[in-house]
Formats: sequence, structure tokens, C-alpha cells
Amino acid sequence: MIDNTKPKRPPPPGACDTHAHIFGPVDKFPFVIPVPYEPPNAPIERYLAMLDSVGLTRGVLSTPVTYEYDNRSVIDACRRAPDRIRGVGVAGPKTSDATFDEMVRANVKGLRFSGIDSDQGSRYGASGLAEFHQLAPRMKQFGMHAQIWAYAHRIAEDAERILAHGVPVVIDHSARPDLARGVNDIGFQTVIGLLREGRVWVKLALSRVGMQFPDYPDARPYHDALVAANPDRIMWGSDWPHVRQGERTPDVGHLLDLFDDWTGRDDALRQKVFVDNPARCYGF
Repeated sequence: MIDNTKPKRPPPPGACDTHAHIFGPVDKFPFVIPVPYEPPNAPIERYLAMLDSVGLTRGVLSTPVTYEYDNRSVIDACRRAPDRIRGVGVAGPKTSDATFDEMVRANVKGLRFSGIDSDQGSRYGASGLAEFHQLAPRMKQFGMHAQIWAYAHRIAEDAERILAHGVPVVIDHSARPDLARGVNDIGFQTVIGLLREGRVWVKLALSRVGMQFPDYPDARPYHDALVAANPDRIMWGSDWPHVRQGERTPDVGHLLDLFDDWTGRDDALRQKVFVDNPARCYGF
């Protein structure tokens, strides 16, 4: 992990990083399954320090792949910083109602589902869209949203079935557009349409879209299209601690500067994206 610089302009009071992960400490929260990268030493204390270093107030933590269905580290973080932290967990069809209740009481607001394949060809993540369709009735019962991690064309293929459950949907990583297909790709434009209609939320995440580190000009058309589609339904995420990015690990302060520069330093827009929208979605 790198040291993050302060952004040129501090984020507005109450600003939220809506997508990050924590790892460890391993003696308290040991990893459950092996992954094709070395998990970083990134406990809640380091995450809160990162937020403080760039002027962010709040954060939303998603249980990483290393923990499979074990959400204890995220639950612990939510309980230790109840004014600052919300969670997104992982569950499967065998997850008990008692576990659902424990998550909700700790401010775990949603469950993450993956449509991404790993380098080995298997699904990257404990629960996929098939599991979401099984779990949706219980998620609705417990007031949880679905966080979908999938490529835009995959989301577009299953969008109506996903939305038919009546569970709020948050799409992460800017809907993972395929840069080779261009911004007018039917999959990405389907997501844009859903966003414009207010049927989904989307998290902006530059470092998982753009390939042209560190300024990501290749990602800007997608970023601009999402921002223009519906400013009331987009949020911002750092994706800290940027696992598997190595020398391309971004500086969170610089990511904040890019958002500011690309959106013309629009204070009203910053207030929506960093404060108001996350507050509505995650109950801050």
C-alpha cells in the first residue's frame, strides 16, 4: 500500500468512500480460502487512517473474497465505528436467518454477488447471481440491497430478472465496461438506461475500469456518461487497498482530484455523490 496524498480540495463534510475492503488482523480474522494474490495487512485501523488522511468521513466495507461467507471482520468494523462505517456482506442459501439478523443489526446493509470469473475460469466470489435469485426474498425481508459485481454486458443480460425481485440494486466498479467495445456498447448503455430511470445505483471506481494509470483518460468517457445519466444515483468508491494492482496502485487523493477536475469542481454534484447519495443508500 502507498501513502495517499491530500486532495487539492478537501471533500465535503460527511463525504463517503462507498467501496473498500479490510483484511485481518489474521490472528483475529483468519482467511478462509486461498486467493491468487497475497492479501495485504489492511485492518480497520489502517482504513480509518486512510479516510482521515484524505479528508473522507465515512466508508462502506465489502467482505473480500478471502473470507468467503465469513463477515466477522466487517461486522466488527461496523460495530467499532458505528457513525462512520457501513458494511456489505456475503451470504449463501444456507446462511441462517440469525446470521442475517446479526448483519443487519451491525449495519451491514447489503450482500455482494459476483458475475466475474477468476483467472482460473471459476467464479470470483462466494456467491453469484444464481445465489442472489435464491436469496432475494430473504434480503427483501431483512431490508438489504444487492451489490452486483459483474461486467456491464452480463448485468444487461439479466437486468430485468434481477430487478423483478424488488430488491434495491447497487452496481459496483462503474459496471465494469469493456473498453474495447466503447461507450456506446449495448451492455453499458443498458446500464446507463437503468441508472437514468433511477432503477439502480452505480459506484464510480476509476482504477478498476481504466488501464492508463495514473490519470485513466481511457475511463473518462464511461465516468462522464454515468455522471450525466443520473447524479442522484451515483456514488464514489476508492476500492482501497487496491489488491492485485502492484505498481499501478492509485493514490486515493489523486482519485479524488480526478473526480473534481472531470466534473468541473461542481460543489452541488460533489455534495450529492459523496454525501447525500451514500447517506440515502446506506442509512448514515
